[in-house]
Amino acid sequence: MIGHKDIEKNFIKLVKEKKLSHGYIFYGEPQIGKYLFSKRLANYLENKTFEDPKKILCEALFIEPAANSSSDSGEKSVGIDAVRNLKNFLFQKPQNSEYRIAVINDADLMTDYAKDAILKIAEEPPEYAVIILIAANLESLTKTIISRFQKIYFGNVDRQNIKTLLINEYNIEPSRADKIAEVSFGRPGRAIDLIRNEKFIDIRKKATDFLEYGAKAKDLAGEFADIENRDKIEPFLGELIAELSRDAIGNYNALKSLTHRLVAIREWNTNKRIQLESALYHLKDG
Repeated sequence: MIGHKDIEKNFIKLVKEKKLSHGYIFYGEPQIGKYLFSKRLANYLENKTFEDPKKILCEALFIEPAANSSSDSGEKSVGIDAVRNLKNFLFQKPQNSEYRIAVINDADLMTDYAKDAILKIAEEPPEYAVIILIAANLESLTKTIISRFQKIYFGNVDRQNIKTLLINEYNIEPSRADKIAEVSFGRPGRAIDLIRNEKFIDIRKKATDFLEYGAKAKDLAGEFADIENRDKIEPFLGELIAELSRDAIGNYNALKSLTHRLVAIREWNTNKRIQLESALYHLKDG
């Protein structure tokens, strides 16, 4: 992981001074390193080294969104059962650390019941418990949850650092690494996807082609609405936002609209096809 050294130093200091809070929200753009940071923090609490875990952590629980069992749409969410498991985990005393840490990745996708349940846990947590919610933005969480958790913003990583990562760890030729770093927009995970994730590369091409050549919004929305393609909707909108961000001032209205639609699409019970189609129509009109 690259970047976020100041945040790392602050957390190490909090742990040493026994001032760690019971709840944090890690927020910032996707592919910044929030989830990886939470894993390293969990490893530090259990093994005293701030690095990727080299073995299974006994005092850490990581929760990912799962497909909704009551629907065949393939859409994912963090439901009440996952939060109940989190509660059962946290209320067992740690054996190998002073803390038990539970991390919910993509906390934006918590259902309303899950949000209520996590709030109740946060109101009266065990003294050794640490809960981390990872979200792209704070708008997706309720005001009461936000008020109960400390907010930690993860910003973009310096372009030169991303270029160095690509050269040293992925053997990318310097001139190509520089181009990839430029279009990674400060997101290391995005840079890595650009060199080895074929699905992501295809999504990026659809987004850039749409902006450059135009396409029928209805047809494109219909393609992404297919069950096997629904997991591509958010990355596709993310790519549109990333490209438009090159001229954030000139594209302000379009970016505001797309960001609003992206937040709406992350709600597990919304009609994603309608949201996407509307976003693309408005983008073309703009």
